[in-house]
Amino acid sequence: RVPATLKVELSGTLPAQVSAKDIMLFLLGQIGCDGAIAKVLEFSGSIIDKMPMDERMTLANMAIECGAMCGLIAPDAVTADYIRCHGALADNALPEEPLVSDRDAVYERVYRFDLSHLEPQVARPPKPDQVVPVSQVGEVAITRAFIGSCTGGKLYDLAQAAEVLKGRRVHPNVSLFVVPASQQVRQQAQALGYLDSLEAAGAQILKSGCGACINAGMGVLGREEVGIYATNRNFKGRSGDPSGHNYLASPRVVAISAVQGKISDRFDEGWE
Repeated sequence: RVPATLKVELSGTLPAQVSAKDIMLFLLGQIGCDGAIAKVLEFSGSIIDKMPMDERMTLANMAIECGAMCGLIAPDAVTADYIRCHGALADNALPEEPLVSDRDAVYERVYRFDLSHLEPQVARPPKPDQVVPVSQVGEVAITRAFIGSCTGGKLYDLAQAAEVLKGRRVHPNVSLFVVPASQQVRQQAQALGYLDSLEAAGAQILKSGCGACINAGMGVLGREEVGIYATNRNFKGRSGDPSGHNYLASPRVVAISAVQGKISDRFDEGWE
């Protein structure tokens, strides 16, 4: 059976401090964890065209959080450059015809969003679709912060966190854990100085892997603890003790929150 396709067209100019994780959380808030069950999510639009591959991967990966079988983005020059840089595409191996949807393709539904004024988003426990703009979260103190997993530990994600944390210190009440998504990402982040910036701020750099995202290793929530994670899911007991409270956000928001000691996307008040 060929699954139906839902098309998501993203237009406008994405605010500088908003990332693909924010977009995906926003979409989850709009259609819910069951909004694309047994369907395909196809992402397109001017915002997608400008997105680096790491950010596109976040959208495609987290399509499953809406219940989708997969997330698709039509390949373009960004795709070809990425594959070529990873040694999997020869210069003469590009298809002559672009691999895009047919002009007469039938979509079950088309969602259109102008994201020019999108705020950073936060998913409240206990589901990834319990999403609000960060400005509506309120005062939520945290003790754990985690930057890692397949959607939060890519090189682009670590660059965001390192930029935020450079010259700052993690709040004394917070433990920040960083897990590069792969050994290659770890080596690149080390060479670019990202890991040095993160460690200088007080983050603990852990071995690559799923880690706290699957309730394994350091960074998991203890009893009644509150944490903010750049992972995929925040179901009860997903990343630690079932009595804990796991909020989801972008690596940038997680890093800022780790410094502030509470969920936040800015440094205009509190601990620095």
